[in-house]
Amino acid sequence: MLQTTYDRGTKDGDVLETDEVTDQIAARLIEIAGPNTAIHRRHGMYVDIVRRGILFRRQSPVYLPLEQLNLKLVHFEVSAMSIVDVVVGKLARFNANDRSDIDAMVERDLIAHPDVVSCFREAVDFKMDLTGDEFAKCVKHMHTVERDMLDVVETEFDEPSWLR
Repeated sequence: MLQTTYDRGTKDGDVLETDEVTDQIAARLIEIAGPNTAIHRRHGMYVDIVRRGILFRRQSPVYLPLEQLNLKLVHFEVSAMSIVDVVVGKLARFNANDRSDIDAMVERDLIAHPDVVSCFREAVDFKMDLTGDEFAKCVKHMHTVERDMLDVVETEFDEPSWLR
């Protein structure tokens, strides 16, 4: 939402755990802008910290600085994960909002099929704690995006050797 004209109601804004977002910084962010804070009541949204190990993502997602927003900020800078990284990250859960978000990015022509496939492969290679069932589910979701949203032939994905 920070990178496109897409707007969907949401209750929270995710802050992803990185080397820069220490436990102390995460706790302070929640204290200032978490659920039931003045910022939450004022804006109808709160900050949520997403732990690094939770996401289905590649090892080195692309983050883009939000220069226009950062010009207005004094105490920190905001970067947003690239759209293709966000799309791939939604494939593990793939609920109705995730599907709607991905479809909106496709409709706006903001993702290219080869980029999604490449990012997906990197995420599978990095997320070595996936079970066989989780891998199959992610592939199924990826195929839904390819077939139903991107209108392309489904890509074949081999099961990673570490799953065998």
